[in-house]
Amino acid sequence: MKRSFAFLSASILLACATPQTKEQTLVNRAVDAMGGAERLAAINSVVAKGTQKQWEPEQSDMPGGEARFANETSWEIWQDRAQRASRTDIERRFVYPAPRTYKFSEIVMPDAGYVLGVDSTGRNAQSQKMNPPAHSMSGLRLAATQREGLRGTVSGLLLAMRTNPTQVRPALDMEVGNMAYPAAGYGPFTVAFGSTTTTSGVTLRTTKSCPTGATSMA
Repeated sequence: MKRSFAFLSASILLACATPQTKEQTLVNRAVDAMGGAERLAAINSVVAKGTQKQWEPEQSDMPGGEARFANETSWEIWQDRAQRASRTDIERRFVYPAPRTYKFSEIVMPDAGYVLGVDSTGRNAQSQKMNPPAHSMSGLRLAATQREGLRGTVSGLLLAMRTNPTQVRPALDMEVGNMAYPAAGYGPFTVAFGSTTTTSGVTLRTTKSCPTGATSMA
């Protein structure tokens, strides 16, 4: 009995003394640089806005020419961390293939998503019946929107990685230009960390797997 108790105690002490993995150290350093886990967890709401431009891949006006410009988008997002809900107001101004503008809002909850307004030329049956136009998100669109919402919120992504250390996995260094950044995997993401001279002390880059097997970066 004494031997069993001694063995159990030794096992517990050994488990408690297990050193952090390289990936956990990267995550903890990034979280500490942003003010610590308590501060990040205290964030209840997030508001952000921005613009982005899109060019059509592998399309140009002439062989070997510049990529064809497609559209410019303005967006503003509100996130409620406690409710895991968000609303994004979007205005997308297309130049190609024909000039047109879509203005719509995306409402996202943990188990459902909804679109207010016209977001596509090919409106589905629900959108055509509703006045004003609106429709539910498909399961794929909801999953993609939730994934991108987490990827786009650095504090939320880092806090999730800090809270779930067993889900943080090793990853190959991410090479960008002539730089190699140490990285860690989490869910569908590869997150790279790089020292900088800024106050935060870290630079984060994320990639996600795309249906074609390529990756995108932000």
